[in-house]
Amino acid sequence: MTTLNQGSRREAIRNIHTNLGVPESLNRLTHRCIQVGVWDREFIDAAFFRAAREEVHDAMAELDITRMPFAGPTEERDPGEKRSPLWVQRRLWDVDDYAFNIATRVNDATAEYEIAKRLAEECFDRYQLRIVLPVIA
Repeated sequence: MTTLNQGSRREAIRNIHTNLGVPESLNRLTHRCIQVGVWDREFIDAAFFRAAREEVHDAMAELDITRMPFAGPTEERDPGEKRSPLWVQRRLWDVDDYAFNIATRVNDATAEYEIAKRLAEECFDRYQLRIVLPVIA
């Protein structure tokens, strides 16, 4: 099957379900759609990569027992992918990395701001340089 646009894929999916004539779980229907070629290999590979990248991101950004991130992005970019920031483990951060990661969190008045405060404290403990956070009302 050639690459279909999203509207055509949705129509094809509904047609497959209609032609089955029986109730079908979304998991089984998805497998059937893959088997009949609703999506081409390139689409499936890209969808898999997005899901895998999200899992990698979540693993790197996951908070430890102290509610601090394992790693975070830096201002430095991957030379091969200019939009992709390089990620560094928190234990290897320099002051600039702390400042960058704090800046990404201070605009969020919820849990992210609390993480930013703890990162600022940890940065001070390591480098004796204080990063001043804006006051969130």
